[in-house]
Amino acid sequence: FKSTKVSGTQEKYLELISTSGETLLALINDVLDISKIEAGEVELHYEPIDICDHAQKVMQSFSYKAYKNNIELLLYFHNDIPNLVEGDKTRLNQVLINLLGNAIKFVEQGFIALHIQVQAMNSKKVNLLFVAEDSGIGIAEKNISKIFDKFAQADSSTTKKYGGTGLGLAITKKIVELMGGQISVESQLDVGTKFFVELSFPILQKKKSAHKGQQHDLSNKKIMVVDDSQSVLSFFTDFLNDHKIEHRCIASPNSALEELQDQNNFDLIILDYTLPNTNGVQFAEKIKKIHNNAKIVLLAPFGVLEEAGYDISTLEGGQLFECVVYKPLEVRKMVSSIQGLFVDSCEKGDEDIKSTHVEKDEEIPLHVLLVENEEVNQMVATAMLEKFGCKVDLAINGQEAVDKIKSGNEYDVILMDCMMPVMDGFEATRGIREYEKENPQIKNNIIIAMTANAMSGEKEKCLEIGMDDYLSKPVKIEYLKQKIATYVKKLKV
Repeated sequence: FKSTKVSGTQEKYLELISTSGETLLALINDVLDISKIEAGEVELHYEPIDICDHAQKVMQSFSYKAYKNNIELLLYFHNDIPNLVEGDKTRLNQVLINLLGNAIKFVEQGFIALHIQVQAMNSKKVNLLFVAEDSGIGIAEKNISKIFDKFAQADSSTTKKYGGTGLGLAITKKIVELMGGQISVESQLDVGTKFFVELSFPILQKKKSAHKGQQHDLSNKKIMVVDDSQSVLSFFTDFLNDHKIEHRCIASPNSALEELQDQNNFDLIILDYTLPNTNGVQFAEKIKKIHNNAKIVLLAPFGVLEEAGYDISTLEGGQLFECVVYKPLEVRKMVSSIQGLFVDSCEKGDEDIKSTHVEKDEEIPLHVLLVENEEVNQMVATAMLEKFGCKVDLAINGQEAVDKIKSGNEYDVILMDCMMPVMDGFEATRGIREYEKENPQIKNNIIIAMTANAMSGEKEKCLEIGMDDYLSKPVKIEYLKQKIATYVKKLKV
């Protein structure tokens, strides 16, 4: 509804309804979660985890909200973190989301950083320290002792101003302890807060050293960084100093432009999309008028360029930018991106510098089967999908979905509601998977669950049944868009 034309008053009412609904859903989720944990009904499910990749994706999920709140997200990884460890991915995800979501709530402007460090490691096990740091309002020393209590916040006034159920940190502490770890906090009022989580994981695959052919000496390069955020400039200063790269980090676009007019001896210019009185695209166009051959990289939160009306396919590949690097910023990703620009053999094949954005509507004509029995949900989901350029078929229960597949209909993606009359989404998925096994000549369908079940463990249930992915209701358009983008990329491959 927000994407349709409404009056200012209607928009305010819609925002109020949306915010109230999200608050109620969060409270229900938290109450159910902590009840389940305290009843001893939570079991850990162990699976391989790429810690760095997982943390990157969790941070990515906050990218748009951080951009809207003028918050910078930063990621720091210890070099020796193993490639794969064994642990409960869902519970780790819950811990990180709770800590980062808590930080987003209490930072009005500034930064949020996630540091992951190796504390100790042997051939079989690694002890990792996760540090969630923010430049938010902080916590008074007298209130620190009660922040992990149920239905408690550091100060009653923060509940009125920032909202929240007072259960997030209590749940986080219980999950960390369930995983055999510890959580602690340090904070200073009006300065910021750090949460420390210590967890131990069995090692499945140790860190592999980079192949010599993938490395490139960048010490002879000179790079300019233009960003008005001091936290980002500090990030780049440390990163570029560590790699012995000559650089200039400049907060003012005008100062940067003046320097470039006098001389252009920079091998690369890195611009943030959000700049004072302009944006990264507009500023890059000014640079190109002065130095047409300048190599420029743009830093941007996921989805922001599309929202502003830019077609990324016309910006990248040297047309205006060499590439777009999506936030949050992370050292390994920046190294890979920069090296990819100076090593011909990596330039085409480096996945880290390729965009993972959703193309224009006409460029993603996916055929989607929407399996949903509620009429309102049908209307909303169909409107979202058609906005992306998808063709939508509808099945009002699981039996109809199975019948459509058995009748020879082919779909790029099936969005499957879990709770429906006649046949639910779980039984329908079983039926579709059995039919695929009996008919190996047909392709396996991509099935994404959509469920309003607030209980933790629902995602694991969906995946065990045979679904490929999971979306929780109410489905937000930006999350659906990101999920569709993931499968657009897979289908192209």
